[in-house]
Amino acid sequence: MVVVGSLESPSPDTFQSGTGPIFGWVCRTDHGEIERVEIEIDGQRYIATYGMIPSLLSTEACEGTHNGFSLSFNWNQLGDGEHTVVALADGVEFDRATVTVTVVIETVVGSLENPGPASFQSGIGPIWGWVCRTGNGEIERVEIEIDGQRLRAAYGTELLSTIEACEDTNNAFSVLFNWSLLGDGGHTVVALADGVEFGRATVTVTTLGEGFVRGVAGECRLADFPQLGLTTTLVWQRSSQNFVIASGAAPVGINGTSGAVVGYMENPSPNSFQSGIGVISGWACEAEVVEIVIETADGRTISQEAAYGTERADTEAMCGDTDNGFGFLVNWNQIGDGVHTVVAYVDDMELGRATVRVTTLGEEFLEDTAGSCVVGDFPSPGETVTLEWLETIQNFVITDVR
Repeated sequence: MVVVGSLESPSPDTFQSGTGPIFGWVCRTDHGEIERVEIEIDGQRYIATYGMIPSLLSTEACEGTHNGFSLSFNWNQLGDGEHTVVALADGVEFDRATVTVTVVIETVVGSLENPGPASFQSGIGPIWGWVCRTGNGEIERVEIEIDGQRLRAAYGTELLSTIEACEDTNNAFSVLFNWSLLGDGGHTVVALADGVEFGRATVTVTTLGEGFVRGVAGECRLADFPQLGLTTTLVWQRSSQNFVIASGAAPVGINGTSGAVVGYMENPSPNSFQSGIGVISGWACEAEVVEIVIETADGRTISQEAAYGTERADTEAMCGDTDNGFGFLVNWNQIGDGVHTVVAYVDDMELGRATVRVTTLGEEFLEDTAGSCVVGDFPSPGETVTLEWLETIQNFVITDVR
């Protein structure tokens, strides 16, 4: 067996620090398949991901394109000084480089924006915030731990306010969570980046006695909110298991999935009301890029890349694996009032679309405001629920059921 290839990074006699990619390309000249690509550093071997599209340099040598390999590596674990990096294909060395490592102390900085400490939570809502490493290191995985159970959050979407702390902007994380699954009472939420805690909050969850309530309707009109002389209408929305700010009739438009991609855009639901801060989310079996496009009522087109690859155990039967979730944190107040269309694209192919009606309170982020409303005969005759304004999600949550 003869292999040809190149260790493109790191190059020989270079300096390395922090966390960065080791990558290159390799193939067999007899057109056989490479089963395993390993990176050996100071005698310790690590398995690289193989089969990606590499640089054009490999096309002529390999008569193919899916010959690239990569491995994200934390150079700090080696210590200062010279180290030897060897690239092997099925145990056969095809390239090596000697590098000089300078250890950079990296610190995880971030914030768990929602839920806030000592807050009330109800229904299905976003857990979100931001995180990054100082020293130019990369965050590989953001997880949310609730009462000892961990779930992976979508990470890497744009949040402009993180530029000063992180020196870039793709640092937001989010995950949509059904608080009703926890049950009433106090719960602890912990945010971790690559296993390092950077935020926590203790919250009080209020449920309606079920994990997902069906067949109910309710409405509340809150006077003098968000200011004197104004009235805000809140309506029950099953898809979010909560009350949302609404005005006008439910939207009507073209909705559904295209069938071109194996997957589903789950949120927002078709013909739904949207307000405050939420998550556009779903899943797709295979994706290089998931793009969210919002076609607004006033003719604008807003396009953002969603984070892809979060854990979705319920997709294993369909996809053969579980890292298929995508998510994008959205502040509907920035989109503006009116009927808008949300479209999800997977590698430029439409996955699904939904028509929504957004109602704002006239500001992108309303601060220093309080309000509460009581809904009678909800969820059952003789029962009442109390709704209170929660600034971190720019919406109302259920705080009491009697």
